[in-house]
Amino acid sequence: MRGSGNATTKQSKNTSIDCHADKSARNDKVKSKPLQTRLFNDELESSFIPTKPLGFSDEAKEVLQAGKELFKHYHKQAKDEKSYNPNAALYDIKAHFQGFNDKGKMNPSQKAQDEAYKERLGTLNYALKNLAKKIEIKVYEYEFLLP
Repeated sequence: MRGSGNATTKQSKNTSIDCHADKSARNDKVKSKPLQTRLFNDELESSFIPTKPLGFSDEAKEVLQAGKELFKHYHKQAKDEKSYNPNAALYDIKAHFQGFNDKGKMNPSQKAQDEAYKERLGTLNYALKNLAKKIEIKVYEYEFLLP
């Protein structure tokens, strides 16, 4: 079919569909549902607005605290450097302390020179794993993933 200039598409061995056929003729065969213009309807959107402060589990609070300590350490260490990024994300902080190898891949955290950084990153990773264990149960309970 390629390069033949023919405006048909092969559907099976014996039949073909004309891609340029009258649109109304094709639409008669297919019954479509009306398109929904919004991803969520207003009723669902209004139910997601919190009416009271959110409560976090102890594990989530540990992650937040460990992340806060790591961010504080970065801002304290890097604020006087030329490459300082006041809006640094975790990736940027890791890149600052760990650096990159010749191929442009980030070095492992063990190669970081700053011992305080390694300690804080270890604390964050430990807290993240604890939170993941707690969330894993709910992931299967609410069938986000099948067992």
